[in-house]
Amino acid sequence: MDPALEPAARTGLVSPGDPAWAEWDDVGRLRTACDAALRAARAAIRDTTRLTRLLTILSESGPLDLLLDRMLLTLSELYSADIVVLLDPTGTGAFAPLAAVGLPEEMLHQPLSSAENGYVATVMRSGAPILTAAASADSQVDSQLRELAAESAVWLPVVDSHATRGVLVLARCQPTPFVHAEVNLLVAMAYRIGLVLQEAQRSVQLERIVRAGREISRHLDESVASSEAVRLFPGVVGANAALLVLRDPGAAPVCVAQTGLDPAWVAACRHLAEGLFADPRLATGEPCNIADLPAAMGPLALDSPNRCPARVLLAVPIQREERMRGMLYALRFAPTPFDPDTLQVATLYAGQIAAALENARLYRAARDELAERVRVEEALHVSHERFRALIHSVSDVIAILTADGAIRYASPAVEALWGCTAEALPGQNVLDRVHPEDADTMRNLLSQVCEQASLTLTGAVRLRQGQDAWRDFEVILVNLLDEPAVAGIVATYHDVTERKTFEQELTKLAFRDPLTGLANRTYFRDRLRHGLARADAEGQSVAVVFFDLDNFKIVNDSLGHACGDQVLRVVADRVRACLRRDDTAARLGGDEFTVLVEGVTAVDQVMPMADRLIAKLRDPIRLEGRDLFVGGSMGIAISTPHQDSTDDLLRKADLAMYHAKSSGKGRYAIFNTQLNAAAMERLDLETELRQAIQRKELRVYYQPVVSLDDGRIREVEALVRWQHPRRGLVAPDGILPIAEETGFIIELGQWVLEEACRQVRAWQLRYPGDPPLFLSVNLSARQFRHAALVSEIVALGPSALDSRSLTLEITESVLIHDPVGAVAKLEALKEAGVRLAIDDFGRGCSSLNHLKRFPVDTLKIDRSLIQNVEQSPHDKAIVQSMVALAAAFGLSVIAEGIETREQAARLRALGCSLGQGYLFAPPLPAKALEALLEEERGYIGPSEVL
Repeated sequence: MDPALEPAARTGLVSPGDPAWAEWDDVGRLRTACDAALRAARAAIRDTTRLTRLLTILSESGPLDLLLDRMLLTLSELYSADIVVLLDPTGTGAFAPLAAVGLPEEMLHQPLSSAENGYVATVMRSGAPILTAAASADSQVDSQLRELAAESAVWLPVVDSHATRGVLVLARCQPTPFVHAEVNLLVAMAYRIGLVLQEAQRSVQLERIVRAGREISRHLDESVASSEAVRLFPGVVGANAALLVLRDPGAAPVCVAQTGLDPAWVAACRHLAEGLFADPRLATGEPCNIADLPAAMGPLALDSPNRCPARVLLAVPIQREERMRGMLYALRFAPTPFDPDTLQVATLYAGQIAAALENARLYRAARDELAERVRVEEALHVSHERFRALIHSVSDVIAILTADGAIRYASPAVEALWGCTAEALPGQNVLDRVHPEDADTMRNLLSQVCEQASLTLTGAVRLRQGQDAWRDFEVILVNLLDEPAVAGIVATYHDVTERKTFEQELTKLAFRDPLTGLANRTYFRDRLRHGLARADAEGQSVAVVFFDLDNFKIVNDSLGHACGDQVLRVVADRVRACLRRDDTAARLGGDEFTVLVEGVTAVDQVMPMADRLIAKLRDPIRLEGRDLFVGGSMGIAISTPHQDSTDDLLRKADLAMYHAKSSGKGRYAIFNTQLNAAAMERLDLETELRQAIQRKELRVYYQPVVSLDDGRIREVEALVRWQHPRRGLVAPDGILPIAEETGFIIELGQWVLEEACRQVRAWQLRYPGDPPLFLSVNLSARQFRHAALVSEIVALGPSALDSRSLTLEITESVLIHDPVGAVAKLEALKEAGVRLAIDDFGRGCSSLNHLKRFPVDTLKIDRSLIQNVEQSPHDKAIVQSMVALAAAFGLSVIAEGIETREQAARLRALGCSLGQGYLFAPPLPAKALEALLEEERGYIGPSEVL
């Protein structure tokens, strides 16, 4: 019986079957329906009230954690839930409480473990809610909830616009189940919570991007900016590690920075990151999210996955002018893919990096930085607030224009760059601020950019700063007229005034010698090339004057480079004073200078200027309280119409200058064909000399040093000869100057030393004596200054001559050129065990102070003093004093150039015990000298000529 009819039946007045019974039946049903409707209305009001309270909380502003706490407290109150927990996945199979009501303090700071088939994991995978009325006995319920005596519980997916991002759990400790109506409302609220979390994450990520962008942009060094960008990237996108790979044009990609990687993983991760450049998935220029890294990468996978736990990879291209500049990678060690919002954030961050790298590479500003910023602005078109945050953080003027150039918005940078406030610009036309000469350029840019959506154009214009000043700008226009968030043309104006000024200065410096202010080699060659072309067209010639300073090296080495630079500046000023208005003077480098004289028809027109310049160079230069005399040698070459090139004329002038030097310095010489022939002859001789060792054309001759008392050979001096196939036997004066000038003297001297040591060692064994036969070898200036001289002497080893039997001869002029350095080198040679001699002693300005400081063993008196020792009392007195001086210092003396018996007798009488000269023997080949040794010391064994 219908419950609504029970009252009528109890009266007994009406019973089933009576005619009135049907009327009572209809009334009862109506009453039942009204009761149900009333209950539904009350439930709807209750649900609406609940929903209103919850939505009110979610719509409030404030810190996210406080908002979630209020939300969960309200859910606990409205649904009589003893426990309310919002779980966030940690990526390791567990879930951490993001907010909670009813959990003990110790559970708030530890993850809730969840089995793979548990309700939390199931809801995360399926995205559907789960209810249970017997939680304490259900194995799929988390152990922590069972410990808290939860009975009835519901697990709700917290989703956003992309995916499930967490689980909302409500539990009652009483066996009061959640009904479906409650669950439906809770599902809606969980979705709203997901959107709140998503928006909060976006805000946090955007805030991090802004902070990171400012931090990166502070660094102007590309490597520092790269390291800083990589360090901040994991915090922006929620990753464990990051790498940055850059590629220069035409080069292989290189990993320039990484963070969060164990040292054992670095090599494998670098290899992976660099290899991904060739992956077709990244060729689109869009960010790529690889969710299962070990399975997806194939041969590029990390070579030791157990050592490196990377499971998910995000690759974000870094582009410049539509060209791949690099790749930014983020690694997660948990199998949690990056969501679309994170991809967008990563794209924005990559834009910040690209802008920072360009800023560093182009000294704080460059075209690609602007393009990257525009690209970032395009990526931010969905959010006007994000767009405003970005453009407020950059130093460029960013404006939104209409199609005809009217300004709708301008960033605050206009105050510094345009000299007006941003508030005063809307409504004005940008063309009114453009320089009149650039107005058509700006107008054409606006017209062209409007032809295609999203089109990007660049240009260069000048804009007014204040009322009268103009500044140079690079402008980038992007057509975003069809983008609802912008609805205009985004114009980025980058101030390049300082860069243009700097470029102009660089252009000027590129053609000027920074030390003297004269033209440099590049500019001089260019002027000479154009001058030759004009001269050929007009039937005239040009003259090149080439000179260097005769004594500059002495000044530079003795007084230092600072004084040398000052000398060069003074010389440059004197050169300018000697020139005509149209002449061009240049410093080619070192102490080499050139002058170009145009409009010449005869060499006589150049000589007055050359005379003035030679005279000016002879004048002393007053520097640091002393007068310096440098002088100069000059070569002059006149062009032959339609024949001489730039190199030809410079070479001819150079040859003439060297001829002037060889003729006595301090003068000029004019090029002629004989000089060219001599230069070619010298070049051939130099080439053949370099091949002489391999061709076995060099010979070592030996001149004996004898005792003036008994005439026995005590020592031999090694002298080089060249047995030329066409020129015959070439003496040292035809070999040594070329070898010294070209540096071949090092190799030549080492060869002579090794050959002579082996030969004399063989003679010592064949003709023993006490003391044994000594060997002396000359060292040139370049050999003596050679850094490896001592090590090469030591390297001769025991198989060669005993170092105590070897004497190295150094001329007096070489030693006094740098006395301090000479003493150090001589002491090092003495430590190696060799004997030292001063050759040609007495030719220069001998100094007792120098002689006292130099650790030498022997003085060799120059032949110029020996020749007149019989006739000249002056020379006799000098020789006598030298012998006495040597005795006082404990040195032996050898007289060079003895040609007569009278000279030998006189020297012996003066106390000189050793002599050398043609009286005893000229320089001899080894066989001839061996014959003398055999005659003097006796025959022992076969010939030892090597």
